[in-house]
Amino acid sequence: MSKYLIKLRPVESYFFGGENTFGEDRLVQNYYVKSNYYPQQTSLLGMLRFQLLKNNGLLPLHKNNNKDNAAKLIGEKSFDLQKAEQTFGAIKNISPLFLMEKDEKYYFSPKYEGVSLKEEKSGKSSLNDNRDFVPILDRYNVKNNYPELVKPTNGGKSKTFEQVFLPKEKVGITKGADGATEEGAFYRQVVYSLKKDWEFAFYAEIEDNAKFENDIITLGGENSKFRMEIKKATETYEKAFNIETGKNNIVILMSDAIVNEDIYEHCKFAITETADFRFIKTNTKNTKNFDDKPKKGNKMNLLKRGSILFPKDFAELEKCFQFGSYQDFGFNIFKTVKNL
Repeated sequence: MSKYLIKLRPVESYFFGGENTFGEDRLVQNYYVKSNYYPQQTSLLGMLRFQLLKNNGLLPLHKNNNKDNAAKLIGEKSFDLQKAEQTFGAIKNISPLFLMEKDEKYYFSPKYEGVSLKEEKSGKSSLNDNRDFVPILDRYNVKNNYPELVKPTNGGKSKTFEQVFLPKEKVGITKGADGATEEGAFYRQVVYSLKKDWEFAFYAEIEDNAKFENDIITLGGENSKFRMEIKKATETYEKAFNIETGKNNIVILMSDAIVNEDIYEHCKFAITETADFRFIKTNTKNTKNFDDKPKKGNKMNLLKRGSILFPKDFAELEKCFQFGSYQDFGFNIFKTVKNL
């Protein structure tokens, strides 16, 4: 088994679509769309699966005995968020996505640095269930605009998304199926690139007998190009990002999380956001042609990375994240800290 550090540097501006896209139905379309800042975990997994097929000579799938060999190499089906236990052949696990500036690693951190929770025991409150205190946030001001942040593992100063991501607006004219311009139709699209010396990265563990190489890869719905550089990892994600747990500490999400609503029953208080998520369904065994179009899964809401949970019962809260194989593929990863 080999452990890799995989770095992705955009060759050009990129676009990662969310729920708000230009649309496939020409009767219902959006004419202003904005890229997500970074790819989803399932996009990274899908890219790895495709690269392994490519590197190991198993494309196109409909030729020779490629379907059966592909299923052994990368698993028969793509990631399904509604299925807890899953395996993907030679790909044993991948870490949450993070950022790198030269050799320094950054994770997506909570926006509310310095905020803490006070307990006022003189009152009563109801947050999913009754509490015998009124939660009060210290050093929080509702009038403040708290920017999205990334934080270095060396304990240095956090950086805002504006210091990392460079937006660019594209304007164009919609064309019909015959190539003719549609009168009065236009679109505006916000895409991103990374500033100098920045790149995306993640760790992966892959079986030694699977051929895996550096390449120019495509990622996202519009096939944005990235230069992929791989090298054998000398440390794990857990060691690189100091993933430790302490029952009396604050829990922060290092990745998006797949959880049930009852998670809040095990929290004194929580500062959370949700992320829209929709996965793509593919099946190597059912593919009749390399151009077969995959299907979209149902829309789901995940707890967004950077969310903050103040545990009431840490052991029960921990169980909410540790089920199925989600953590093997970069979901439900958290760490605890004493202070934000």
